[in-house]
Amino acid sequence: MKIIFESVLIILCVGRLVAQAPIPVRGELRGTITWKGTVLVNGDVTIAKNAELQIAAGTRVIFSPNSDQMKEGSDKTRCELIIRGTLVARGQSSAKIIFTSAAEAQRMGDWYGIELLYSETKNILEYCQVEYAHNGITIKNSQGQISNSEFRYNFNAGITTELKSNPVIRQCVISENGYAGVVCDLGASPMLSNNLITQNPIGVILFNTAKANLGSMNNDANYNRGENRIINNEQYEVYNHSNHPILAQNNYWGKETSAQIEKILYDSNDNSKYGKINFEPVYRERNTRPAVEQFAVLTQAPAASRNKPSPAAQANRTKPAEANRNNTQVAGRNTPTQPVPPVQNQNPSANTSAPASQDRATQNSVTDTIMLASAGEIQPLNTNTETSEPEVAAPVVDYSQVFLEVFIDGGKKEYVDRPKFEVTNILRNFISKGEIRVKVNVSPSGDIESASILKGMNDILDKAVLETINQYRYKPGRVNGQAVRFTTTELFRFE
Repeated sequence: MKIIFESVLIILCVGRLVAQAPIPVRGELRGTITWKGTVLVNGDVTIAKNAELQIAAGTRVIFSPNSDQMKEGSDKTRCELIIRGTLVARGQSSAKIIFTSAAEAQRMGDWYGIELLYSETKNILEYCQVEYAHNGITIKNSQGQISNSEFRYNFNAGITTELKSNPVIRQCVISENGYAGVVCDLGASPMLSNNLITQNPIGVILFNTAKANLGSMNNDANYNRGENRIINNEQYEVYNHSNHPILAQNNYWGKETSAQIEKILYDSNDNSKYGKINFEPVYRERNTRPAVEQFAVLTQAPAASRNKPSPAAQANRTKPAEANRNNTQVAGRNTPTQPVPPVQNQNPSANTSAPASQDRATQNSVTDTIMLASAGEIQPLNTNTETSEPEVAAPVVDYSQVFLEVFIDGGKKEYVDRPKFEVTNILRNFISKGEIRVKVNVSPSGDIESASILKGMNDILDKAVLETINQYRYKPGRVNGQAVRFTTTELFRFE
């Protein structure tokens, strides 16, 4: 067996593999592959049919930004993790598996995403975090069990299901993605229960012949308890652009009456050629807000990882850089946003030049078992891919960490001071139609701790937007009456 790694010192010891830096990997992998520690993907990685990729709890998989040394896959300019065999990624509440960008200044769309393509086995993701991709995970004609995971800051969608795929998605947080939390298309029939879907332009959108099951109280094979919290998305909570009726019973919408809920759904009431969304009965959340104890543990870093350098900082060995429906700024004016059209899969790297050519002989071609790690001993993983009940996170809230905006008392941010974005004569030369999304961390006192561009337009306009946001001051956010740090997204749309 011949294995080639590039620019990395590998020390083989009895029963273990140790490296001094993240291990670069790309190409087609066969057999049984185990990843542990920090793995750097610098070109498309394909898990061949009948092969299995096992990822250990606590592993960080970081993707080179806006480059692909393989120049293959769905996007020849960005890295992908393509699963044609089986993916078993079982993290723990205290040791999540992180899929993220290796960039120092991470942005939406730095890498392309995880793709489950025509896989005949059940793929498992538990306690995973997927961020800064184009689509966090795309499932095509494949099965999947996705639980207790977080999908955030992805350019298009957190989860995309297509081509008759039927994954089970439960107890996940899907937030702050650039187009939608979940996209269903081409006959997909995902089942979603007990998820928090929030702060996306659209919560869930369906196209063509998709038939998502968001909750069904019928006592039959379609039974699904629902209990999703689909709230605070910018335009619509669910947008049914298919001609099928959609079951979305027993969910929490953050509204008191059926008439209010109908206004945040798009279906046959808005256009008769689309199917109706059946949302009654409605799930009544205790205290009329999402269960902080249940979901906070999915969005906060475990105690063991606090104050550690970010994956990007570890990869680059440098110091890391530090909206709701009525909170969009349009060319310097505060106005409600317009309905998001049902258009997706915009390519954020259309103007990105292709990376320099790479000798194909250096790609990893593996026909046996490999175990990769940045340091330490490889432990065997549980290879059972049968459906299992996911670990239930202990309902312990750490008030010292950063909370999503939806968790704060009242469920939405409030401003003390919010200066308008001023369009100067110089800035007019750099403005075109588009939007800028900014991630903001707010201190317990309501001051800005940090602000960074998630999706930008150009350096000049991005800088001007950041200068404006750094003048914002928020009303202190509280969770159960305690002042906390929280994160939010600010959207500037230019028309």
